[in-house]
Amino acid sequence: MLVRRDRSLSLTGEAALRRLGEIDWDFPAQSSESAFSSFHWHPCRFPSQIPSISVGRFSETNSVVLDPFMGSGTTLVEAQRLGRHSVGIDVNPVACLFASAKTLTLTSREVRIAVDKLRLRIARDWGELGVAQPSTVQSSKWYMPSTGEALSKLWAMTLTTEDGPGQTIAKACFSAILLPSCREDRHWGYVCDNSQPKSFREPDAKALFLTSLHRLAAAYVDRDEQTGSSAFPAARIIKEDAAQALRRFDHDTVDCVVTSPPYFGVADYVKAQRLSMEWFGEDIESVRKTEIGARSKRHRNRALDEYIAELTAVFVEVHRVMRPGGIATVVFGQSPSRADAQETFKDALLWIGFSVEKEMIRQIPVGRRQMPSVVRETVFILGKN
Repeated sequence: MLVRRDRSLSLTGEAALRRLGEIDWDFPAQSSESAFSSFHWHPCRFPSQIPSISVGRFSETNSVVLDPFMGSGTTLVEAQRLGRHSVGIDVNPVACLFASAKTLTLTSREVRIAVDKLRLRIARDWGELGVAQPSTVQSSKWYMPSTGEALSKLWAMTLTTEDGPGQTIAKACFSAILLPSCREDRHWGYVCDNSQPKSFREPDAKALFLTSLHRLAAAYVDRDEQTGSSAFPAARIIKEDAAQALRRFDHDTVDCVVTSPPYFGVADYVKAQRLSMEWFGEDIESVRKTEIGARSKRHRNRALDEYIAELTAVFVEVHRVMRPGGIATVVFGQSPSRADAQETFKDALLWIGFSVEKEMIRQIPVGRRQMPSVVRETVFILGKN
């Protein structure tokens, strides 16, 4: 099926498209990643270079960038660093939390002040801090006693931190340390599947939390030093189904889209954040049921059809809200052990009215593979017809 290219694409966009062939989309060097990338673990995170290049080449300062499958917020971080307004959508409340913590409009100095207040409370009041632990936490299963007690103190401190950026930072840093604090030292999939841990590691949760605070503060310093700016556009984060959220957007209001749809039948994204969901008192099942392509749905007779239909519903809205001449970068991955969804997805994009300007294969370096079965992805550069 051939779709005529939209000739309203700007000359700048045309030139940017021609130069895409010069890029090594594998991005084998990890040192060039954003300092925010390692702050909080998330499955299937794509490298920060993809949104950095896409946003930088296909949008202008103060334009609007959209990621309808926000995940860890990498697109929003890069859009904000480059002076673009951004909107991220995700059904996962944990993803929304740490994306918020990575896109504060504070300067690095203001972030450092908030971090230092938390560090001071730990240093000064640790012995007097109370404990708090929601009944939803499987403490004896996931944590050794001393680790669980320290986490309960940190959680009590977090709950009594003043609402605002300080509490966002505290909650996100707390969430970031739960997996390394856990007894489970095998693959994260064991936590995802709620399996019984086999090891008895007993890490120092307080030390991990202090390190997490330092890492986040350092990422903001790196951002400010890179940009030389002290003012950044706000990132809007929406916790909702993407198709539903986008139906409230006006036509032709988004300049650039950068996203990576969920893989089909490979991951349960919210179950992968089980530990945080337990501490936050969030219901895992209600969120899991709304996840597109969730691994737990893979055995349904119509699982692939449902996956394509749900993606199509989102991209119909993406096409509607994109301005004429806008560009979307879509990173699509799949496991060779699952049904082939890529060509069907591509056909859906063409049916919606997108033009495929470029289609490139990227090999995922071994060091980056959080899903061992996913070894390559396709990068689609889409125009709006």
